[in-house]
Amino acid sequence: MNPCGTGENLRASARGARQYTRSVLAAFDFDGEKLTRRWVFDSAAAGSQWAGQGNHNLFVADVDGDQKDEIVFGSMTTDDDGEGLYSTRLGHGDALHVSDLDPDRPGLEVFAAHEDMGSSGKRGATFRGAATGEVLWGMPAEKDTGRAAAGDIDPRHPGAEGWAVTATGEWNARQGELRSATGELIGAAIPPANFLAWWDGDPLREIVDHDYDAAKGAGVGTISKWDWASGTAKPLLRAEGTASNNSTKGTPAIQADLYGDWREEIVWRAEDSSALRIHTAVDLTDVRLRTLMHDPVYRLGVAWQNIGYNQPPHPGFFIGAGMASPEAPRIRYTRAR
Repeated sequence: MNPCGTGENLRASARGARQYTRSVLAAFDFDGEKLTRRWVFDSAAAGSQWAGQGNHNLFVADVDGDQKDEIVFGSMTTDDDGEGLYSTRLGHGDALHVSDLDPDRPGLEVFAAHEDMGSSGKRGATFRGAATGEVLWGMPAEKDTGRAAAGDIDPRHPGAEGWAVTATGEWNARQGELRSATGELIGAAIPPANFLAWWDGDPLREIVDHDYDAAKGAGVGTISKWDWASGTAKPLLRAEGTASNNSTKGTPAIQADLYGDWREEIVWRAEDSSALRIHTAVDLTDVRLRTLMHDPVYRLGVAWQNIGYNQPPHPGFFIGAGMASPEAPRIRYTRAR
């Protein structure tokens, strides 16, 4: 089986600072009855260049094309055998996105926010090649950039756009940088950078956010469409009676293509936390894609949403304007021993 693991920075004396120090990841095999540890990666043994590079989130994907999964843990990536593949030394961040964000470039890409301006070289977010960690472009910033997102929201530019709250670093900033997959600056007006989903009938991604109430520490879930002509987000849904998670981060309980039509369902909790409410798109679409849960990158993206600051799942192929039809998933059924 392909190794996949859970990432955690261990610091027993300071739980809130775990992501900033020692980085430990582990992979286990499961034979249907018991777990057997395959490997452990520990920055305390691997070297100081690996310490403090983890995010509050991770992605699992085959970044080097060897048919085995790597773990993209913030600013570092661990190979399928538990050895370090590379460390960018860009430091910790709160947001991470991995997919084929630039379909004109071979392989997958990583778009990530950064917190430490010293480690990142005063870059609030960077766009890098997932296989080697090469930084292809970045966004200048002066302070911790707490939000960043990537997805195709503007059909005028090939590939996915990336945006981050570089102007102020604040979660609710609507000024920052919006760039194309090649790094071209599109504008300073940006959508909310909390979450994304495929919701309506076109392949562009919609903006998932919330109307935040500081007194409650949560908000009502929302979905909007980015209007690239005006540089504003147009409301599509306000999920009355729901509440978001993770305070200002405004994340849903989970997001996934639960019903198999490639568009995503969004699960918010009820305002009183008495139930989970599943919201699904009702618009007709002429876009035909296989269920996203057949894509291993997407499926694992759904699986790790229960750790840290959950992020929207991405598939291992590009979905957006002008997209090529993805290959059929290669699935082999196995039987438990």
